Amino acid sequence: MKKVFSRLLARLRRRTTRSPVTFRLTAVPANTPAGATIYLAGSCNGWTTDDPAYAFSFDPAAGDYYLTLPPGRGALDYKFCRGSWVTIETDADNLAIPNRHYLFGQQNQVVEQQILNWEDQGGSIPPRQHSASPNVHILAPAFAMPQLRRTRRVWVYLPPGYEGSTRRYPVLYLQDGQNIFDQYTSFAGEWGVDETLDALAASGHDLGGCLVVAVDNGGRHRLDEYSPWRNKRTQRGGEGAQYVDFLVNTLKPYIDHHYRTQTDRDSTGVAGSSMGGLLATYAALRYPAVFGRVGVL
Repeated sequence: MKKVFSRLLARLRRRTTRSPVTFRLTAVPANTPAGATIYLAGSCNGWTTDDPAYAFSFDPAAGDYYLTLPPGRGALDYKFCRGSWVTIETDADNLAIPNRHYLFGQQNQVVEQQILNWEDQGGSIPPRQHSASPNVHILAPAFAMPQLRRTRRVWVYLPPGYEGSTRRYPVLYLQDGQNIFDQYTSFAGEWGVDETLDALAASGHDLGGCLVVAVDNGGRHRLDEYSPWRNKRTQRGGEGAQYVDFLVNTLKPYIDHHYRTQTDRDSTGVAGSSMGGLLATYAALRYPAVFGRVGVL
């Protein structure tokens, strides 16, 4: 009898943890732009801010927004936004808030919440400002990625003195380009790569300088592009090879042709953080003759 009871409890627990959850937004800020789409960005979708699968629908009868997520396990961290990190939710004073948290199987299957403010709609703190160094420019807002049949914004940092020199420079390729140079486009604060390299050059400790090429992540495609293998459970990932092929066979030849670069492997690095770090490691392993240096954070 004890074994039967234990099995019954385990079965009920599995059933509970596999129940869907519906989030209902019972109140949104009055300054929410007309026609805006509200998204959930969280650990369930790689913190993608414009994933159509995580877009809320409006319920005219109830006068609120709702989103139903499929059954899951464990913890979910998330925030609400309107399609980018610039339009993330904030508190009543427009200050940043901690991640929201939900435990599958241990909390209500209908969760009612409110959004108090949007970062880009003003408040007690000034809106984000652009912070990229003058040495940073946009190579292209929509650089072609034939291997993935997509386009992507690409940033380039040129070391101080580049324009007045004939020197050739090493190159570092970075992922999540939105976060590298500019506070305005970053997820949770920019890396400050340009300011750091400018400061090293000014102090004479930059060892000659380098070019930095940063490729924006693809938003809802980030997990797919940064993971070399397909995850059978989430049905995400598996485009890492095509992304790395883009870096090596499309982007690098363009950079080497249009800028004064050192093209050998010892002068070519690839780096990234989190999933970008996984992608960087994979790139160095897939193309050891191209990337002689790899950085993983």
